[in-house]
Amino acid sequence: MRVLMLLALFSCTPTKEVDADFEDDTSGGSDGSDDELRGLDEDDDDEDADDDDGGDDAGGDADETPGYFLGQMQADTFTAFEGGTVEGYDYDAGEVDAECEGSVSFTLDDDLELSGEANCSSATPFLLQFEITGEQEDGEVTGAIILEVEDEFGRVEELETPFTGSRDGDAIELSFDAEHGEGQNRFEIDGSITATRVE
Repeated sequence: MRVLMLLALFSCTPTKEVDADFEDDTSGGSDGSDDELRGLDEDDDDEDADDDDGGDDAGGDADETPGYFLGQMQADTFTAFEGGTVEGYDYDAGEVDAECEGSVSFTLDDDLELSGEANCSSATPFLLQFEITGEQEDGEVTGAIILEVEDEFGRVEELETPFTGSRDGDAIELSFDAEHGEGQNRFEIDGSITATRVE
């Protein structure tokens, strides 16, 4: 696997507590005293139940809301490559150490499956274009960013870099760290993705 052909290819409501202790201070009673007080107590119980439901929505169910996410990717990359020819261009063996950053967009569907893309560009000036795939289970998010590379013979391979992360409300944070290949033919990437649900 010629990972290092890469370099020639990258253009490539808050809870409401109602404390109502109603006492009948009158000896003779008042209009609708007992029935009215019972009715108020029932209303308060209904309000507490509604508030509790709202708290669950805000803290729990909202974390599983599907939608469209936008964000940023940042990564440190290292590429070591052997000399060769790609698409008619000759190049010498070498190494490139670079930082990259770019935009991220993905969709989380009703089944909490994630799909999208990310771009990461650096001053080198190469552009890495990734496919993003994954899933959310409870508050945990797992999956991979996938980079396609082509060798000098036109063969395309996919480099899958796994990520792990979590979701808090509308925000998702992911991290990844992987090495592909070995020796003078390898690609290393270490970074993070942050995204927020926008719709």
